[in-house]
Amino acid sequence: MVTRMKKVLVLALLALTTCSKSTPPARAFQISSRTELIGGKRALADVEAAPVNATDLIGGKRASGAEGDFKLTNGLIHAIVQNVGTSRGFGSFGGSLIDIDLVRGGASSSTSGVAGNDYFTEMFPAFFLTALEPAKVEVVADGSDGGPATVRVSGRSGSFISLVNPFTSLVDPADPMDFSVDYTVEPGKPYLKIVVTVTNNNPTPASWTLDVPFGFVTLLGEGQRLFVPGQAGFDMRFHLEDVYKRPASLNALPGEVTSMWATEGDGVSYAFVAGLNPSGGYLDNKPMYYPTAKKDSLLIPIASSSFLGSYFAKAPQNLPTGGSYSYTAYLFVGSGDVASVQKVVYDTRDVQVRSNGREFVLREPTPYGTVSGRVREARTLTALEGVSVVLKDANGNYVTQATSQKNGVWTAPVPPGTYTGFAVDRTRSVATSSEFEVTEGGTTSVDFTMERAGDLRVVVKNERGELLPAKITVEGTYDNTDSNLQPRQFFYDLKVGERMRPSDLLVDDQNDPSTRRYIERLFYATDGVGGKAVRPGRYTVYASRGPEYDLQKQEVEVRAGQTVNLGFTLTQIVPTPGWISADFHVHSAKSVDSDMQLDARVASYAVEGVDLVVSTDHNYVADYAPTISALKLDDWLASSVGLELTSLEMGHFNAFPLLLQPGPVQHGSFRWFFRPPGELFAQLRALGKDPQRTVVQVNHPRDTILGYFNAFNISGYTGEPLPPYSAISLDQKDLPDGGSSPYNMKNFSTEFDAMEVFNGKRFDIMLPYRIPAVPPPGADPGLPACGTTPSATPCLPAVGEILNEVATLPDGGFELTPFQPGAQDDWFIMLARGHRITATGNSDSHGEKAEAGLPRTYVQAGDTSDGPMNKLDEAAVYRALSAGRAVATNGPIIEATVNGQGIGSTVVASDGVIDVHIVVKAASWFDVKRVVVRHGVKGRIKTAEVLETIPVPDTREVVRVDVTRQYSNIPDGSFIVIEAIGDESMWPVFTGYEVPSLEISDAVGVIGSSFGFGATYGKYKPVQRQLVTPYGFTNPIWVDTTLKQPLRIDKKVLGVSNVEPFVPRVMPDVRKLFHAFHSDPE
Repeated sequence: MVTRMKKVLVLALLALTTCSKSTPPARAFQISSRTELIGGKRALADVEAAPVNATDLIGGKRASGAEGDFKLTNGLIHAIVQNVGTSRGFGSFGGSLIDIDLVRGGASSSTSGVAGNDYFTEMFPAFFLTALEPAKVEVVADGSDGGPATVRVSGRSGSFISLVNPFTSLVDPADPMDFSVDYTVEPGKPYLKIVVTVTNNNPTPASWTLDVPFGFVTLLGEGQRLFVPGQAGFDMRFHLEDVYKRPASLNALPGEVTSMWATEGDGVSYAFVAGLNPSGGYLDNKPMYYPTAKKDSLLIPIASSSFLGSYFAKAPQNLPTGGSYSYTAYLFVGSGDVASVQKVVYDTRDVQVRSNGREFVLREPTPYGTVSGRVREARTLTALEGVSVVLKDANGNYVTQATSQKNGVWTAPVPPGTYTGFAVDRTRSVATSSEFEVTEGGTTSVDFTMERAGDLRVVVKNERGELLPAKITVEGTYDNTDSNLQPRQFFYDLKVGERMRPSDLLVDDQNDPSTRRYIERLFYATDGVGGKAVRPGRYTVYASRGPEYDLQKQEVEVRAGQTVNLGFTLTQIVPTPGWISADFHVHSAKSVDSDMQLDARVASYAVEGVDLVVSTDHNYVADYAPTISALKLDDWLASSVGLELTSLEMGHFNAFPLLLQPGPVQHGSFRWFFRPPGELFAQLRALGKDPQRTVVQVNHPRDTILGYFNAFNISGYTGEPLPPYSAISLDQKDLPDGGSSPYNMKNFSTEFDAMEVFNGKRFDIMLPYRIPAVPPPGADPGLPACGTTPSATPCLPAVGEILNEVATLPDGGFELTPFQPGAQDDWFIMLARGHRITATGNSDSHGEKAEAGLPRTYVQAGDTSDGPMNKLDEAAVYRALSAGRAVATNGPIIEATVNGQGIGSTVVASDGVIDVHIVVKAASWFDVKRVVVRHGVKGRIKTAEVLETIPVPDTREVVRVDVTRQYSNIPDGSFIVIEAIGDESMWPVFTGYEVPSLEISDAVGVIGSSFGFGATYGKYKPVQRQLVTPYGFTNPIWVDTTLKQPLRIDKKVLGVSNVEPFVPRVMPDVRKLFHAFHSDPE
């Protein structure tokens, strides 16, 4: 079936370059039936069960198009433009391109649908850091005349460039502009043509005093690997870091200059190119900044996770009344590799006929020759399928990528020149060719022989001899003689598409192999049995099942062409009777920034020993239960339905357990923009099985713009909103009718139940930033030392103290707030303010490298916790969670009582004397160095103080601490929290946070504070690249001096409606969209 599908795709791509009498017409129409949708792995709608006669349907698992949207097709490609409203991609609004794929043949059925592979998420025009909301989508040419078919999106801006105020005052036209976006397909043409037009319909001319780049924002979705021809290849992440060190200016943003961007994916690929512009482009006449730029070059200043910014056009200096400015781009579709989509790009010629009848060439064909060859395995000469071949020219530019087919054959078009080829496969070392020449119109043959892989097979059982789900980690060591180099600089090559191999993050010592460890392969023995192909070599193989189990390892040598069989026995050495482990923040391929299919997602939790997984995909309600059942993991793993409501403006919010609504495309998710948070919380409750029992959780409250507390400028010292003191702030201006903005400080709401204090591997957003003992590398900011009294002048505090920044108050005064506040201190202050919010620890895992259940939340859910998970009492779990009977941890298991009462309880101690009993347990493979007893008091608005730090004996016994401490003079309204802390890496079970995301401030910060990204503290900032070390903490045990009856108040519930009147408005700053992608999509 796979071979036949690939043959169909090859024939389809060959047909793209011809146009005959049988060429299908172009069509544009508004979708009235799901049979007209486009499907695929990235598609959100349920199109599988469509009628068998659905001639316009492409089946898939996640359709994003819906009835009422607009479709374009010409028999070669087809695309869907969403109607106005709430974005079903990741932006704020509709009117975006959301689906595009090849038109594919294939049998259809009522159960499986038909062939389809849409893997696109969203694209819309952007004016540097601003995008606009469309007001209307319409068909302006339906193709019935035999010509092009066009869908037009139009609207009017409120403020054309809504950047930070200093920049806006320099470049903004005084009056709003009209704009339109034409999406066009033509008969026989293998691309979607996109023309953006800006028109000044105001009575006065408009002007831009600085060069403002125009282009597009694209949300590709994980699963599409970005390839940028030039110096970057597949490695835009680290290449952009180097680019940002180059000269830049207000009129020349930093970024990679390239002829196109393209992608490589599973059965579908994309390429984006710019059309020439008669009035010139943004990169023109700037040789100091863009020495390699050509007339049709793109500038990519931002590329991280699934977010991609592509700019090439330039705002006109002056636009007279009635004047217009347009720019053109093209989006192509291929069959899965870069080469297939580059072929149609190179063959494309397009012209624009001007009013005087003359042609202006928008795209010229690119001369090329063809390179092809075969990839075989050494010794056996077996043809190898799925090998990626990357070609680099003599100037060091990575030009193309091709994937070998089942017969081992690969082929690629490249401009004439001298090249070297690299054959890349996950289970083999890279094979490199000799240099070869390619001539225009010629054909060159280049074959590759790759080493044979070995095979590793494992069986994992428990101490009773029963098969046990487990994670298998294959660890190797590398050679390195320069400790200043990172593994990506010598051990693997991201530019040619080699996968990143996690390393131990220790300083390399060439005399100590334990400092040079890396993960060669990781896989799941989901039912206790598993295996994978592995590169030949010597390895240590580990079997693990999370922090309750021991860790077993075996040394092996994997030889080429041979199979190694290993058996492991794992023992649960830290049982947790009456408690279940849960992860309340989880992503799968239902989220745009994850490519983890449901079977792998579910398996990842079973093998880590997590008992309960909650689906919380971005703006999409999913149910993992059918997959758990299909994999026969019901005994091991339970699930709840949830949602992460992902706003671009004020944070991310989870809700669970929810009802799955089968009708809507997103199964219950709703529009979030320009709504006060309390209203969103009330609407999230309405989605619940029992709205009064629905848990609403604030996620990563201090993670850049993703953080709710950051968005509302919540002081890290008082818990109160501060006036905006950052260039990236919520729009708090009053509404035109005089009402207050939904984002007014007074609308900050504490009507949530849980707070994700411990997120993934991000200690840097859980704890406030303190001045390190060893100054970090980089230029000193030249600030004075802080004095003994607070000052409005920025200063550097002493080592170990919190770095503060200054917030100016409306009365002209000032207030200090942490430069990087920590979510844990925020939580302590919330408790001190009387809000009994449950703290959780969750992985926020988007993929394999962000380990499932790291951290996790243990919940005291009662008797059903100890049996098969398909018998788990879900309601009991959420009652216990809401009551605070929970511990957040990545390893240490903490038991605590105060005067005999457990976590989440309220103790009456009339004499102010309490006995605190603490037991800390841990598996032998990680350390616990100290236990900290913290104490806070309701009404004392500050972080919880340390009552005592208890050293832990140097032992690897299960019970690390079992102590009782007595404390006196404990006031009414107190709370006690216990922490358990280790110092050593939890490698290899849990890898470090090795590759932090690229921040948008890196892209624009180099051109100065005019963009609102100041660098007051220079090199002093949180270090994201960090080890994972053991850490856990309890929820509070409350202490009162008198018995009090808690007040029970029903929670606000607000019914959800997506049919409210549509009111166009300006889209938020695109920086907010960029930051809305999680900082670690893995």
